[in-house]
Amino acid sequence: MALSVEPRLLVLDEPTSALDTVTSAAFLADLTRLRHETGAAVLLVSHDLGSVAGVADRVAVMEGGRIVELGPPEAVLADPVSERGRALVAAARPGVAAAAADPEERVEEAALLCASDLRLVRESPLLDGVSLALAPGDCLSVVGPSGCGKTTLLRCIAGLDAPTSGEIRLQGEALARDVRGRDPRQRRRVQLVPQDPCASLNPRRTVAAIVGRPLAFRPDIPAARQPAEVERLLSQVGLGAELGGRLPGALSGGQRQRVALARALAADPEVLLCDEVTSALDPSVATAVTELIARLRTELGLAVVMVTHDLSVAARLGGRVAVLHDGRIRETGPASRLLSRPEHDVTRALVAAMPHRSRAAGEDVTR
Repeated sequence: MALSVEPRLLVLDEPTSALDTVTSAAFLADLTRLRHETGAAVLLVSHDLGSVAGVADRVAVMEGGRIVELGPPEAVLADPVSERGRALVAAARPGVAAAAADPEERVEEAALLCASDLRLVRESPLLDGVSLALAPGDCLSVVGPSGCGKTTLLRCIAGLDAPTSGEIRLQGEALARDVRGRDPRQRRRVQLVPQDPCASLNPRRTVAAIVGRPLAFRPDIPAARQPAEVERLLSQVGLGAELGGRLPGALSGGQRQRVALARALAADPEVLLCDEVTSALDPSVATAVTELIARLRTELGLAVVMVTHDLSVAARLGGRVAVLHDGRIRETGPASRLLSRPEHDVTRALVAAMPHRSRAAGEDVTR
């Protein structure tokens, strides 16, 4: 639509924020080609420094409404001069978290959550025989191209979408496919953190009221103790008690995501389902949220299923990675092995498109 009027300047606002690495790389390759063919200037706004640096002639780093650094992408990536630039560069180059020994064997020995042969058919199959298992404290990152069924898988585990067939068990106890058929204890034990905190947090309720809502269903925490518990939960996710009186609209994106995490933790869950919780955050904030989830997993023994299109999130979390494509798991294994030695074609394409990997500017890894 924008190109139909043959513009001299094309302004793009976060065009790749919700895309997987392969689709993002393909979009940026097309953008580079169109820029050369039409001669249009491009102003590309993005929180993903690693991706845009591969197609930009210059990169400007902003903080507090000011440009704090400006230069060729190679210079900014190699030797950032601003504090903000250094933080963005560090977040764009993740290492791979160390994995526990024999994670597959540990899961088989003490499975907490098991999903077996899940199928969901609408006009066509959205999930086609997906199985997974997690032990207490385990982490499984589910990655794959956009539209492959990642969010649908989480919604089925949470009972928000009822699978056509298959079975979900929590410590050997069968869970109803529809959340309305699960008892309060079962609902409490499995909590979903949605992708968009703006849509999931009531804009008319204070942070304290939002976080405190699940406490009303916990008989172990009487009403008199609930305000103190809300403060403890906010502290646990790195937020000050003074934010309890604010509305969600007065918070930053990272703060809203932490509130969504605190609300999920208020139910005292054993399984945390995270749906693209870093997709709308800049790399440094996304890194902080990812590290928070990793810390909570370790401290509380939570089993975490992390759906993400960002392989750097999977790298930081460690644990295991499952690659979903067309509703089926195509490859699974420890994050360190899968990200360094991918075996399936889909996995190789996703890894090759990671922004920190070397490739020619504007190269389309999908062709």
